[in-house]
Amino acid sequence: DESMDTLRRYEREHQLLAVTPDRERLMNIDGERLEQLQKELATVEGTRIEKEAIHRRVQAGDTQMLQSGFLEENLKKQAELEGQLAQLSNKFGPNFPQVQRIRAELTEVRRTLATEKERLSKEIEAVYQSAVEQESLTRSEIEEQRKKVSGGSDQLMQDNILKRDVELNRQAYEGLLQKFQEATNTASLKTVSA
Repeated sequence: DESMDTLRRYEREHQLLAVTPDRERLMNIDGERLEQLQKELATVEGTRIEKEAIHRRVQAGDTQMLQSGFLEENLKKQAELEGQLAQLSNKFGPNFPQVQRIRAELTEVRRTLATEKERLSKEIEAVYQSAVEQESLTRSEIEEQRKKVSGGSDQLMQDNILKRDVELNRQAYEGLLQKFQEATNTASLKTVSA
């Protein structure tokens, strides 16, 4: 009776029900979710590695990784202005009004390019950090799911141990009861025969 109380108390504390096909299905769902998260982690890791490579190249000064229509447009404009500046400077000298105007325009385009490159670098940094965070979140989810799956297994194992104890105690009780009945019957026969 004490072992049955222990079993019931354990099942209540750990919110265990008897292992039914539904409970087994839920355990399988937890296992499947863990598998799904592990596959998701592989994808997320791949994305993070890709973004990290781009991020490192940009940090090293590789501006080829920076791409935007606005940037390309201003790079073309810069090349055109540098060509015009070289031609006009050679022809008219540095103090010619049109040379000074192109030089000022070129300075503005270079400033715009620097601003756009900085913006794109920050965007790449943000995308990389987002990939790192997503990987971290996925790893956390996997750890929680692992605990859930293994915790469920541990609880079921303990539940089965307690059930076995109850069954052994029941069998011992029934054995003692049977021996008691046999002893009582034997005693009754001795009394009747005497």
